[in-house]
Amino acid sequence: MAVRAGLTGSAGSALPRLDKSALARACAPDFIAPQNPAPHTAAILIGSARPKGSSTSEALARALAANLEQAGIASRLVYAIAFVKAGRPAEKALADLAGAELLIVAAPLYVDGLPYLVGHALEQLGAHLAPGNSALRQVVGLLNCGFPEADHNRSALRVLRTFARANRLLWAGGLAMGAGEIIHGRPLSRFRFVARAQIRALRRAASDLAAGHGISREASRDMARSLLPAWLFRWLAPFKWLLMGHRHGIGWRRLHARPLAEDPTPTGREANVRNYGMPTRR
Repeated sequence: MAVRAGLTGSAGSALPRLDKSALARACAPDFIAPQNPAPHTAAILIGSARPKGSSTSEALARALAANLEQAGIASRLVYAIAFVKAGRPAEKALADLAGAELLIVAAPLYVDGLPYLVGHALEQLGAHLAPGNSALRQVVGLLNCGFPEADHNRSALRVLRTFARANRLLWAGGLAMGAGEIIHGRPLSRFRFVARAQIRALRRAASDLAAGHGISREASRDMARSLLPAWLFRWLAPFKWLLMGHRHGIGWRRLHARPLAEDPTPTGREANVRNYGMPTRR
């Protein structure tokens, strides 16, 4: 499944203005007929490569799973890392995804797209699915990015929507959050004030799905609310680099070091080494 970025323009040209409605359109669910039964089981695919229990994707997934359980939808977590190698772990993960009625993809944004682990898992799932061969009926996206604006998740949500439609599944909607690094894998309950809109969004989304509906506009809008104002996020960001540098014994000056920067005018022996990979013998 190929996805084209669709970038146009030339060097020096102005960037296109952000369409603020693009995220809402990407999150909007397909029409779900009233006679469509509500799901009773859900599998949440964790697409982060971080160790179990340490990713923001998993923190959001666990919060949503708890709400789904309260709403009557049995949920289990499946880790995309299981698909790296063929074998029993991959087969079990595939069976768990295909055996659930609802698939929720919880993943971070990598270069405006889905991580390779997620793409690899979905390719295998798509090849496994066949009409009448699986319980799976609906797909939901639960994405987060490091940028303060949730809008950056829109292209990755479109990819998930395309996957659902290509496999004759219902796209039940998307949830997108910005500034995910603030959570940094910790339980969402520890951020009751900062993430109050996201906590409300996950609760509402679970109720929507349990009622047999797609994710509501209100849930998607709450999820996309800023954890911090963008200006405050940018102001605080350098302090995190300072803190990380301090933990590794690196001061402010060394944070700006460029040890691999090339001298633009190499001469003599250095030029021979750089151009040919070995010094000239004399």
